[in-house]
Amino acid sequence: PEYIFAGTKQFGVFRKSMNGGYWQQINSGIEKPQIIDVATTPKCVYAATAGGNIYFSSNSGTLWTKIRTPFDKYAIQDLEVDNKNNLFALSHSIGLFKYSYLGKIWNNIATDFISSSIQSIQINPYSNTSFISTHSGDIYWYVDSSKSWKNINLDYFSHTKISSFAFLSQNEMIFASNNATLYTINLATLSLKEYNVKEQTTKPFLQLSNNTVLALSPTTIYSIGQEGKYSSTQLPNNISTQITSWNVFNSKVLLGTKSSGIIWQTISDKLLSSFKRVAGKKVITIANYPNPCNSNAKIRINCTEMISGKIELFNALGEKVMNISEENNLSKGEH
Repeated sequence: PEYIFAGTKQFGVFRKSMNGGYWQQINSGIEKPQIIDVATTPKCVYAATAGGNIYFSSNSGTLWTKIRTPFDKYAIQDLEVDNKNNLFALSHSIGLFKYSYLGKIWNNIATDFISSSIQSIQINPYSNTSFISTHSGDIYWYVDSSKSWKNINLDYFSHTKISSFAFLSQNEMIFASNNATLYTINLATLSLKEYNVKEQTTKPFLQLSNNTVLALSPTTIYSIGQEGKYSSTQLPNNISTQITSWNVFNSKVLLGTKSSGIIWQTISDKLLSSFKRVAGKKVITIANYPNPCNSNAKIRINCTEMISGKIELFNALGEKVMNISEENNLSKGEH
C-alpha cells in the first residue's frame, strides 16, 4: 500500500495507508525518535533525528536501520532524495553531503560554501540536478561532470530575497520573493518573467509531477504551470493562520495545522475548495507492547479531550481486524 509519513519531535514517525485505517507509530529501530525531517522515495524512507542521526527503511518504516553519517550529533536542517534514491543532508554546522544509495558512502559536495550560508536544497525531478539557495538570495546548481556549482545570474532582482524555488520543467524554474512576486526563469536563455500574486508565499513550493508547482500564501493556494499560468483557491478562514507544514502525496495536498490535525485536498485542474480531515490531535496512540503485536498485546491511547467514536484495529494493509471498543464516547485521559 501507499503511505503518508509524518515525523514528530515527541512521538517519532507515523504512517497512514492511503487506502484507509489509522495512523500507526513506526519507531522500531530508532533509538531516540525526535524526528527533524523525513524524506521518501518509492523504494525507501529516510528519517533524521535531533541527535544528528539518520535512519533508513526499505519496508515502509516497519523496521529502521541506523546508517553511519559524518554529522556526529550536529543538527541536520534538511533532507532530500533524488530519483536514484541518493540522499542529500544539510547541516549548517559542517556542510551539505550526498549519500550514495548504491555505494553507501558520504561525499561533501558544498566545500565552496560556508555551511551556514546554505538555506535549502532542491532536486529538479526532470533532470535529477541538485540546486541550493543561500541566505544571500543566490541560487546554484551542481554540475556533476565537473563536480562544481554554477551560479544562476539573478541580478535582475537583486533587491529582493528569494524565499523558495521549484521546477516547472528541465529548463524552467520558478522563484518566490519577499515582495509578493513570483518569477519564472529559463535556464537555457536566462529569460525572466514576473508575476504578482498579491500576497507573499509563506512555505516552500510543492513540486508536482505534471509540470506544476503549488505555492501557499496566508489565504490562498496557487497552482502554477509552465509559462506562469496559474489558478488559485481560497483556504478556509479557520485554517489559514494554523498551517505549520504542507506536502503532496498521491494527488492530494496535505496541510498540517496547529489545532485541526492534518487536512487534505484533492489536486485537480482547478483546485477544490473543500478540505477533508485526515487526523486530529485529540487522540495520541502510545507505543504498544509487545511490538510486533501478538494475542496478548496491550494498546493504549490518550485522549486530550472527550471524543465521540469507537476504536477499531487494522493491519498493515489497511484491513479491519476487530473492534477494540464499542463505546460511543471516550472520556479524557488514558485508555
